[in-house]
Amino acid sequence: MFSLRVAVVGPKEKKEDILPAFEKAFRKAIYAPFDEVMIYVGDGIKTTYKKHNLADFDYVLILPDSPRKEIYYTIARALERKTIVSIKSETLMHFWNQPLILQKLASAGLPIRKTFAVAQDVACNTIVEKFKFPVIVNAPKGKRVLINNEETLKGVLSLFGPGHMMVMQKPIKATATTVVFVAGRDVIAYENVKGKRKSIHVDEALKKKAVKVAKVLRTDFCSVIFINTGKTSVISKVLLYPNFKIFNQVGGQDPAVKMVSAIGESIQERELTVEDVVGKITNGFAAVARWLSHEISNFGPSK
Repeated sequence: MFSLRVAVVGPKEKKEDILPAFEKAFRKAIYAPFDEVMIYVGDGIKTTYKKHNLADFDYVLILPDSPRKEIYYTIARALERKTIVSIKSETLMHFWNQPLILQKLASAGLPIRKTFAVAQDVACNTIVEKFKFPVIVNAPKGKRVLINNEETLKGVLSLFGPGHMMVMQKPIKATATTVVFVAGRDVIAYENVKGKRKSIHVDEALKKKAVKVAKVLRTDFCSVIFINTGKTSVISKVLLYPNFKIFNQVGGQDPAVKMVSAIGESIQERELTVEDVVGKITNGFAAVARWLSHEISNFGPSK
C-alpha cells in the first residue's frame, strides 16, 4: 500500500473500472466525475470536488474524453502547478488533434500511419479527386467509418458541421492490430487478429516504441494502437487511457493495477530526486563553509 492521496477526474462510467484498485492501494482515493468538479476563479484559481481541494492531493489522474475538451483542459491547467498530474494541459491539446499528435511522434522518429486532414466544406471534392476510394474517416463521435463510394461519403459528411476538420486515413492490409497500454515503464497488450482478441507478451522492440510514445507526449499513461503489416508495425492512433473491460476480459490484465504501481513508483522517484538535489545543495554549502573557514584562518596574526 502506498501512503499517498490520489484523486481521479473522469467520466462517471469509468469510476468502477478504476476506483476499487485505487482504494485498496492508496491511503486515500477519490473519484471526481468531471461534471461535479467546480473551478473557482478570483484571487488565483481553485479546483474542488465536494469538500475536497484537488490541489491538496499528491497526484491527480485525469481521464479525459474528447466531447468535454474545455473542462478537462482547464482542470489540468489549474492543477499542474500545484500538484502532480498524469498529463500536462499542453499535451491534452495534442490528443484532441490526431494530425498534430502523429506529426509529433514522426518528428521523434516513430513510425506512423499516413494521415490526412481537410475541412468538411471541401472534403468531398478532395477525396474524389486526390485520395480516391476507399478511405477511412473519423466520424464526429470518434467512430471510424470505411467509405467506398461518393454516396456514402456524402452521408458521413452530413454528420459534420461546416468547417469541421475531417481526419482520414487510407486502409492498410494488416495482419493484426496490437493495442499496447503504457503505465510508466510497464506495458500490457492484446492483439486483434480477424476480430479475435488475445493477450500477448510485448517484445522489446514494440515495448520500446510504445514507451517512447508516452515519453514524447509527456504523459504517464496512454494506449498505443499499432497496425501490423507483416513487415513492420506503424502507429495508427494514441488514446489517453485503455479500454479497461477489454483488457480484463482478454487476459485478466487489469490496467488499474498497473496504474497504481506506476503512480507509486513515479512519486517515489520524484521524492528521491528532490532528496538528491537537497543533499547536493547541503554538501555544497558545507564545502563553501569549509573553504571560508580555511581562508579566514589564513588571515590570522603574522608571527
